[in-house]
Amino acid sequence: ANAVGIAARDFLNAEQCLALWLVPTNTILTQTIDALKNRSHPYRQALDAYFPGKISVITLKDALSINRGTVEGETVIIVSTLAALRVEDTEGRKIYESAGALQHHFSGLTEIQLAELEKINGDGVIAYSLANILRLRRPVVVMDEAHNARTKLSFDCLARFNPSCIMEFTATPDQTRHPSNVITHVSAAELKAEAMIKLPILLKTCPQWKETVGEAVGKQAELERAAKDEEKQTGEYLRPIILFQAQPETSTGEPVTVEVLKKCLMEDFNLPEEQIAVATGQKRELDGLVVSGRDCPIRYIITVKALSEGWDCPFAYILCSVANLGSSTAVEQILGRVLRLPNVTWKKNTNLNNAYAFAVSQRFTDAANSLTDALVESGFAKFEAQRMIEPDKGLPFPAQDGPLFNQKVIEAVTAAPDIAPLPKELKAKVTFDPEKMQVVYVGPPMQESEKKALQKCFKKPEDRQAVEKLCLKSNGKSCWPAALGEPLNVPRLAVMVDGQLELFEDQFLAAPWDLADCDALLDEKEFPIQQGDDQVGVLDVTEAGKIEYHFVKELHKQL
Repeated sequence: ANAVGIAARDFLNAEQCLALWLVPTNTILTQTIDALKNRSHPYRQALDAYFPGKISVITLKDALSINRGTVEGETVIIVSTLAALRVEDTEGRKIYESAGALQHHFSGLTEIQLAELEKINGDGVIAYSLANILRLRRPVVVMDEAHNARTKLSFDCLARFNPSCIMEFTATPDQTRHPSNVITHVSAAELKAEAMIKLPILLKTCPQWKETVGEAVGKQAELERAAKDEEKQTGEYLRPIILFQAQPETSTGEPVTVEVLKKCLMEDFNLPEEQIAVATGQKRELDGLVVSGRDCPIRYIITVKALSEGWDCPFAYILCSVANLGSSTAVEQILGRVLRLPNVTWKKNTNLNNAYAFAVSQRFTDAANSLTDALVESGFAKFEAQRMIEPDKGLPFPAQDGPLFNQKVIEAVTAAPDIAPLPKELKAKVTFDPEKMQVVYVGPPMQESEKKALQKCFKKPEDRQAVEKLCLKSNGKSCWPAALGEPLNVPRLAVMVDGQLELFEDQFLAAPWDLADCDALLDEKEFPIQQGDDQVGVLDVTEAGKIEYHFVKELHKQL
């Protein structure tokens, strides 16, 4: 929506424009129209900022009878599917048919303008069609999910409208056959910074499929308890959902099909049938359901390959696959469903800011690589995708009360805490060892509220940081500096010029280069851990008495 305003203002130098907004499916078409018409939606607010009070959002059917005054006096956005614009489509044919109701759009045109319009049967008579109105007005074309519209037929269809510009929005721009002109790229880090996606993805693998299902069901119960806590603190309603990927009926052996998986959930895990929905080509039990509504009981969704395009549910937190993750395309669309963060706001309970994946696999590495490939297929840079997947180091069972599930975590501090003000329940879980200067926590994973209460017992920042580590450890998470939000100081890149060390600037580049475009992954070929025997170096002393060494290869390159 912002792009339409920018194109009109900065590219066309116009106060209003005609825009053709193309989407891949009818489901997304309905969602887009509703969003663009809703004045409280960010899409419409972006348009209102550029075109205050002068916007018409219409369907292709409405556009067949549009008035000239509307086109010339307002910003008109026609929302359609690309398929509807093709001549083979019944509605598409009407776009190219001459209609007397549109004749007034073509009065007072210059010879140059008339020459650009399509004629009827080549006999020189202007077709009073919607296609010619678009051709005359040179629309701004917005192409949603543009990777679905890269065929010659699609390009030929768009060319008939003589667009002023085409703006593609896609996670996977074509860089081979018909390379897209990538103007801007939004990284996963930027999406995470704006609280748009759940990251990282915590992955756990199990060798048996029922064990995997049990892990996922346990995680859902744990997240639902956290969600109820979240609602008490913030008023935000959440109901974490699992997406199960079953095996196709055509799989060899004894496949875990949709029916087998549903039976397992109901009989082995005693889950009520009304909480389970099947979404496949044959069964569409999600149709007509508002999954995010308070009155919706759905917590478990079973699918095989992919959910229908346009289905949107930020409540989906967990992907559980009993199928083979070897094909990245098989899991790509389903994985994308568990990444969106509800209401684009960080949750108080950090567990609700992550996504979770459970897979049947003998090797963690194989499953992690498959998820990485799926993220790359979804448009994430390869080095980003690899960093987004972490092992789930939590308890093997959901946290519960009782000694079996209590765990002991310890962290060193510099001063004794004053634990007297702590609530009774938390005080029972915390002890201080004055001899070793350690705080000991025994209990289920520490909640965010408990962490903050315990931090107040310490005065020094480093001791409060120790409580942060204690909380992470109790939740099975890593305590690396990055996980604690500590900055990493990297020295500036410098280059030796005439014996002087100077800060590296663009003028030292022999060719255009952007660090952001480079893969952060260091491979064995470029940076081998084991140095070969043929590596030869030269050790010398400079005139100033400083010892320097160079590899022979580097000396040959300089010479």
